[in-house]
Amino acid sequence: MSKNSSPLTMLPFGYQGKVFRSPMPYGPFDRLSQTWQAYQEQSISVVVVLTDNKEFLAHAGLDLPAFYRKENIEAIHIPIPDFGIPGDKDAFWSAIKFADKYARAGKNIAIHCLAGIGRTGLFMACLAKHHLGLSGKDAIDWVRKFIPGALENLSQEKYVIDF
Repeated sequence: MSKNSSPLTMLPFGYQGKVFRSPMPYGPFDRLSQTWQAYQEQSISVVVVLTDNKEFLAHAGLDLPAFYRKENIEAIHIPIPDFGIPGDKDAFWSAIKFADKYARAGKNIAIHCLAGIGRTGLFMACLAKHHLGLSGKDAIDWVRKFIPGALENLSQEKYVIDF
């Protein structure tokens, strides 16, 4: 797979490890089924899954957190409704802290929802706010430089601003 055709986008957080966004492996936005291969090529060792069980089973045909664990990849599962915001703020904050800890330790991380834009953008913006010390608006703008269209509605933007 050429670098330009990779389904992964690296965001330059400045961690020892790399942080990528992607579409859901084997889902409808992974049209050429390249995402899993890209995870392997990038030595992804942690995946943050932002879809719920019904969503990944319907679209990928797999229990993705179990699949990742079987492949010796740490899975952080924090389901967020499509076009929605986290329902459990404490669990979401824990997921941000885990991602931060793993990336600081040099682990390469992938974050995905279905398309890798809305919920993934929300997660990335909150991680940027936490790690880079950006304001909510600046974190959203920073993420959108790398993921055009990230955060798909005002409720997602407000969540980041209030995070």
